[in-house]
Amino acid sequence: MNQLFDKFAEYLLINCKYTNSTIAAYKLDIRKFLEYLKISNTNDLKRITRERVTDFLDNLGEKYSEYTVSRSLTSIKKYFEFLKVERIIEENNIKGIPSKIIPVKAPLTISEEVIRKVIDGIDAKSQDGLRDKAIIDVLFSTGVKASELINLQIGNYDSVNMSLSIKENEKKIRYLRLNSQAIPNLNKYLSLVRRDVVEKTGSTEEAIFIGRYGRKITRNWVWKIVDQRFVEAGLKAKITPQVLRNSFAENALKRGMDIGIIQEALGHTRKHITNRKYVYTKRK
Repeated sequence: MNQLFDKFAEYLLINCKYTNSTIAAYKLDIRKFLEYLKISNTNDLKRITRERVTDFLDNLGEKYSEYTVSRSLTSIKKYFEFLKVERIIEENNIKGIPSKIIPVKAPLTISEEVIRKVIDGIDAKSQDGLRDKAIIDVLFSTGVKASELINLQIGNYDSVNMSLSIKENEKKIRYLRLNSQAIPNLNKYLSLVRRDVVEKTGSTEEAIFIGRYGRKITRNWVWKIVDQRFVEAGLKAKITPQVLRNSFAENALKRGMDIGIIQEALGHTRKHITNRKYVYTKRK
């Protein structure tokens, strides 16, 4: 079973281009489904019917939100798609179960004015302060994900064109434009902090953002930095890199940026995803 799960995770990563957090959620959903089948004495995946899946979802709905039920159905559909590809099942008997449409909530955002006050309020005399200013500014000015931010390398920064590049696959590179406020903060970090750390530690790390020991920072570290800096500034709401990403999109819309350009910046595969999350919810 563990080997099959590993292959399923690999399928989601390579074929579907899902993130590690999404893969972990899908695996959790499938584990719950398989446990339910075991309790129900239905272990043969070849004989699973749509009715059996519906029963599971109804049972799940008694304990969890509609969103969780909807995601679980998506996970199960993807799992059976994988099983058919691997020829573990000959027919996908659950294909065609209609997905529930869950209303999209307006994403949490904060104004550019508040974000700028937080960034400007960070102590620029310390190396940690200069690093954190640059991190928050890059997150907000580009809409980049925390997982993408930590993998940015020195070669991805074009100081002449004031942009960052992210290689999504062998054929596609995404370019992120930095605003006029983010450029000086990023340059100060690179020249005053990163260079000093590299000289002291002898680090050969290519990542733009590194810790005091010369190692690439982690995604959890980025989340901690953002949370800590906004708490210090007195904000009660839980601010995460995703909130900064949402705020980038909202600010771009307010400035009249074309939705297609916002879609490209965020790395959404389809325009309707950007529309549904950042345009439709604002009109409701």
